[in-house]
Amino acid sequence: MILLYANPHEVKYVNYETKICIGFGAVDLRYWQIRYADQVILFGCSGWRGNRVKWNKLYQWRIGGLLKDMESHKVWKICRKYNIPFKSIRYIIDRDRGRVTLWGINHFWRKYQHRRMQLKFNKYLEDYK
Repeated sequence: MILLYANPHEVKYVNYETKICIGFGAVDLRYWQIRYADQVILFGCSGWRGNRVKWNKLYQWRIGGLLKDMESHKVWKICRKYNIPFKSIRYIIDRDRGRVTLWGINHFWRKYQHRRMQLKFNKYLEDYK
């Protein structure tokens, strides 16, 4: 399995190798990096562009164009071309951009959420092995 990510903050607490940084929008992704993989997982955060929603209600929504994910489609196209199983596991840390909060509070919240979600992903990887 190969783990892809767009930003080092997204895997700071993830205990897995081989990790490959593909950059925002997957601009640094090269097909040869994943061509012979047995499975590819894209992990990281996405932006929420919709109205404010309680976290426990998000799973009920038909996401449509409200989730901003710049990398999954490009990775999926390459995986489909080479018949590689692909999973995109994304988490949302900024559910309400319209609300003004102090930078320090936003920064703390994002840092906390990155760590929290990555530790949960570590548990997923342990169960996966």
